[in-house]
Amino acid sequence: MLSVGRVDLSTEYAAIAVTGDDTIKLLQNLVTCDMQALSTERSLLGSFPNAKGRVIVLFRAMTIEHGCVLFVPRALAERTLAHLQFFKFRAKVAFSNLDDSHALIGVMGAEARGWIAARFEVAPEEPGGSVDAAGVRAVRLHGAAPRYWVFGAKAQIDTALQPLPWIEAGLPMWQLAEVEAGIPKVLPETSEAFLPQNLNLEALGALSFSKGCYPGQEVIARTQHLGTVKRRLMRGRSEAAGVEPGTPLRAVHDGAEQDGGKVLYEVERLLLAVIPLELFEADACFYTESSSRIAVKNWERL
Repeated sequence: MLSVGRVDLSTEYAAIAVTGDDTIKLLQNLVTCDMQALSTERSLLGSFPNAKGRVIVLFRAMTIEHGCVLFVPRALAERTLAHLQFFKFRAKVAFSNLDDSHALIGVMGAEARGWIAARFEVAPEEPGGSVDAAGVRAVRLHGAAPRYWVFGAKAQIDTALQPLPWIEAGLPMWQLAEVEAGIPKVLPETSEAFLPQNLNLEALGALSFSKGCYPGQEVIARTQHLGTVKRRLMRGRSEAAGVEPGTPLRAVHDGAEQDGGKVLYEVERLLLAVIPLELFEADACFYTESSSRIAVKNWERL
């Protein structure tokens, strides 16, 4: 079992800084989480929905001086910046990319919690919990096994993590831990395909029903109050690797084949997908919709 080590997450995520007097006001009007809850002790998961309530991109927010930083999948960084610019109007905010000056590192392993506690005096216990030491921020992530994001200026990160070894093949191991923790990931292939509830965002603390309005809010709230969330995030195991994000699924039940949902992403044959609740509960058979169909079994509701 891995004791503790670090993973470079720079290829996975882009860091977009939003700074200025109107930072929280602007974001509060655009996202599903309550940005007023963001603090030095708490990071937030959230999403940018479109006017129909469909999720454009998922993000994690952390506070920085004069604003916050949004971590988004690198493949959707330009789309996120364009979305922010479109809604900026006269807001006193500025957007910048921190990739050249800062680094995002993952810390994982059986001794990860103790290692973080030794260097930050305390290790956050709750998902999203955040602690700062000498300008370097550590955030506890979701999942039974403690994992942390560590973020800061590159020189400070190098100093803080210098004794910690790099994990060989660390990125696939990290991605697998994300699937095991049930953390959805929206990529270009699945952008604007799902409501937040389809992705289990309310259970992850990334969807507030008590904050003010934002794009798609009426659709999202109506879906919740009417109890019409018919598709949910599930974890399954495919019989072969290489299932691409956005791959459609087909389901066979009572001899009839029908739409079975869509794959978010797959790592080492373990995948997350949004599938119809009715077919999950009926124990239907699922396959990828392709010339060489791959069966997906052992579904678990998240």
